[in-house]
Amino acid sequence: MKKTFIYLGIFAIFAIISCQKKSEGFLETNKASYSTDSLVVKHISTLDTSFAEDPNWQLYLSWGYSEDQLYAWGLSPYEYGEDYFRNLNGQPWVSLSIEGILGTQPIFLEIESVTSLNGDASIFLQYAEIFGDGTVEIPFEHNIPPGRYVISINVKNVADEQIIYDAFTVIIEDEPVAP
Repeated sequence: MKKTFIYLGIFAIFAIISCQKKSEGFLETNKASYSTDSLVVKHISTLDTSFAEDPNWQLYLSWGYSEDQLYAWGLSPYEYGEDYFRNLNGQPWVSLSIEGILGTQPIFLEIESVTSLNGDASIFLQYAEIFGDGTVEIPFEHNIPPGRYVISINVKNVADEQIIYDAFTVIIEDEPVAP
């Protein structure tokens, strides 16, 4: 009988200990950062949308290469400006994703705050968007005033919620002044 009470006591202690609520998951953001921590958004009037024939195309053809071979090598009969396709397709300005966030999935990110000394943060927030991998997107067509905008990010999951202050900078360029 004495052994039965001892076994019941031990069982009761284990039952009480096992009924304790355990924390779910973890979240670590102390090493979170962007490999490129800024994004420069050009003014629409400064985009390089040039389009011209590639002078080397005819040279390659004269050396006996076929057009199919040149296309297979990734060559084109035209040279395009740096922003030609962005302008043509209305592609948004997109940052790289954030690195160094560890934790139990799903992890949610949102813009916590935006600070700017020479811009309008409230207008910036109307256009800026952050995705689950931390990429920041600014639409091609926007009305964000020129300036430097510093973004702080709120990271949360089932375990915790943490803020990464001054995580990313977006620079909206001004329209160039004519001389």
